[in-house]
Amino acid sequence: MAHSRNNAFLPHLFIAIAIAALLVLLVAFSLFRKDSVKEDPEAVERIRPVAIFRSAPATPPPAAEPVAAEGASTPDAEATDAAAAEATPPAARDGATVYAEVCKTCHETGVTGAPKKGDKGDWEPRIAQGVETLYASALQGKGAMPPKGTAVRFSDEEVKGAVDYMVELAR
Repeated sequence: MAHSRNNAFLPHLFIAIAIAALLVLLVAFSLFRKDSVKEDPEAVERIRPVAIFRSAPATPPPAAEPVAAEGASTPDAEATDAAAAEATPPAARDGATVYAEVCKTCHETGVTGAPKKGDKGDWEPRIAQGVETLYASALQGKGAMPPKGTAVRFSDEEVKGAVDYMVELAR
């Protein structure tokens, strides 16, 4: 009878010891932790952004100035022309370029079931579903492929061009 009471006592003793040990660890960690990452210069340096991207100029554009005489050029006009050239969106990329920049990462080797470039067996069932279905899969993602294959910088038309490029290679 006394033996069975000892057996019941041991599990409770182990649980009590484990709880006490966890409490000691919790108190120890709370005493030595820093209140903020800002207080740790090494942490601040590790998480510092590499660059800051601004999509709009930090200052508003200058007011329009009078136009110089024909054929004459002013430094302000040249600066404005340079700023306008930088502000113009890049030219649309063709399907082969989009494929080379993004799509080939998976479609070259068939990673995670992606249909391989130029493989008729992989592409025939997909082409049979229609090009609009292929466009929707490319734009919205399907299976392991995220929307636009993670290339959100490309327009829908550029992504569709890449789909057309791969379909043509599979025909």
